[in-house]
Amino acid sequence: MAQDDRKGHPPGSRGRAPDPTATDTPSTRDINAPPSPEPPATQPTDAGPPAGAADGNKGSRAAGPAPKTADSNSAAGDGDEDPPGDKTDDLKEAVEAAKKALKEKEEALARYKEQREADKAAAKLVDDYAAEEDALKLADHDLEQYQLAETSFLSRFLDSATMTKIAEAAKTAQAEIDALATKIGSQEATAAAKRKARDDARDKAAEARRDAEALQRPAASIRERLKAADAIRSEAKKASDDGKYALAYWLIMPGGKLDQAIKGEPRILDHKDLREQVKTTRKAQEDAEQALAQREAELKKAEDLLRDEQVRLVDLRGKFDATVQENVAALNPTIVKAA
Repeated sequence: MAQDDRKGHPPGSRGRAPDPTATDTPSTRDINAPPSPEPPATQPTDAGPPAGAADGNKGSRAAGPAPKTADSNSAAGDGDEDPPGDKTDDLKEAVEAAKKALKEKEEALARYKEQREADKAAAKLVDDYAAEEDALKLADHDLEQYQLAETSFLSRFLDSATMTKIAEAAKTAQAEIDALATKIGSQEATAAAKRKARDDARDKAAEARRDAEALQRPAASIRERLKAADAIRSEAKKASDDGKYALAYWLIMPGGKLDQAIKGEPRILDHKDLREQVKTTRKAQEDAEQALAQREAELKKAEDLLRDEQVRLVDLRGKFDATVQENVAALNPTIVKAA
């Protein structure tokens, strides 16, 4: 029988699961499966599994929950990962949104307060003006009435032609100011042109001076030019050796730095021509210095004249009202002067 066969296992079979082919032997692999049917009423409710099955569960992972390993513990307790349902990020976003909303409300409150103060000031302005409006209208009307009455009175002593001249008295003074201002503008342009001529003459004089000084030590000056040219050649050679061919060509191309240094001054002369060249450069320097002195004298004269006219313009503008009153006084009727 099957029950007898279970009792008759050999000793070597203890600790191992029963033969899966045995129909009446419970399987230890299903120990965690849904609860088994209730045992017969004749057996005690706390009866354990058969002895063979209990022995076979030893060392079997299917007999119960899997033990926690080091890997599973570290995965479950990793502090770098948020636990399920964590709301930290959502709360942070809510805080930032609240801060932004608070800032907007504070700015709106500041604008409201500013507008309220402006409204109060405007209301006070209107009230203050309303309190003075009638008095201002009365004063304005009084002035208009005086103007009409005084014009009627003065018309008995001044004819229409004289009144017209009086009205145009200010135009005469203003015309003098405008004419002088126009003249000053022309003089400023003249002075600017003479200043440029002086600057050009100064540059030419400096160049002539350098040429003359270079010929006072011809060999040394030529060596300095050649030394500068040689430095450019070294720079170009290094660029070429480093594969910077574009830079090397830019340095040595026609019209480039090396070309300018080679063709620069002072030139290499035949020693027989040196004396004549020295005389020529000295004469060129003297002419350039004289031209500079002449340009400077012309500029000084133009600037002095301009300065005088500018002072006179300031004076005319300062005395404008006094000049107009003087012109008006000259138009006063003779009868009034005699009286």
